[in-house]
Amino acid sequence: MRVLVTGATGFLGRNVLAALMKRSDVTPVAACRTPNRLPDGFTGEVRAGDLTDPGYRRAVVNGIDVLCHTGTWGGLWGHANAERAVFFEPAADLIDQAVRSKVGRIVQASTVVIAG
Repeated sequence: MRVLVTGATGFLGRNVLAALMKRSDVTPVAACRTPNRLPDGFTGEVRAGDLTDPGYRRAVVNGIDVLCHTGTWGGLWGHANAERAVFFEPAADLIDQAVRSKVGRIVQASTVVIAG
């Protein structure tokens, strides 16, 4: 089973990759902007690119069985336009592209930043 992890260099993505690398029945695929920030010891496929790029979103899900979307932006409060442009619209389109590519399962996971 080929599992694509977006945001593979972030807090959540790194932990998901680490868990997947322990499984013999899973081939983890890392999607990230900066491959040199991947966890030490990661030997799987890397699909480098930016989720704000429509062409990348279309291509990154090809040949994938499960999409684990952990690529998020953490500090967007008070910035509705930026939130829509760099998180919501790319995430919605990534899911649409995954459905078109016949990805069998989609997991949307994210972290939340809370400030006083």
